[in-house]
Amino acid sequence: MNLSMLTLVTSSLISATAIASERPQISQLDGGWRGLAKQSDPFDTKRIEIIQIFKGDVTFLCGELNMKTKESGFDAFSFDAQLKYVVDEQAPVDKRGKYSTSLSGSKMVARNRYYSSKLSSEEVESIKFGKVLKVAGQFSTSGWETTSVDLTGFASAYEKMCNSN
Repeated sequence: MNLSMLTLVTSSLISATAIASERPQISQLDGGWRGLAKQSDPFDTKRIEIIQIFKGDVTFLCGELNMKTKESGFDAFSFDAQLKYVVDEQAPVDKRGKYSTSLSGSKMVARNRYYSSKLSSEEVESIKFGKVLKVAGQFSTSGWETTSVDLTGFASAYEKMCNSN
């Protein structure tokens, strides 16, 4: 192997190592919640930022609720949808949102299907003090799809993600 070939291979390995350390990773959080985390400081591999938290079919981003449903063929779409959620035995909360192939109502070619809706800070606070969250979504004339999640550890996980007090 000549010197120029060795230099090319070495620089490729160094670049691959740098890219690998910046890839998002899964962090275990309280109560069975998991977080998708990325390195937040390019010089300190221990400093991470949590991008989203999830448990079962429910994913939260700061100020947003997402419910994963069944997978289907590869597609990209985003439709208006109706969502409802219930914390413990409180009254159901009606929400407008999206049914799409990606989190946050985004269109991305994928097999995944999500219902998503924005949440106010008051709604997030209510969820933080709950024990069980039930979520339902429907679009067009389709039937309701539902899921539920144990909220143990949610408040701590959400605060780590959003740096809220």
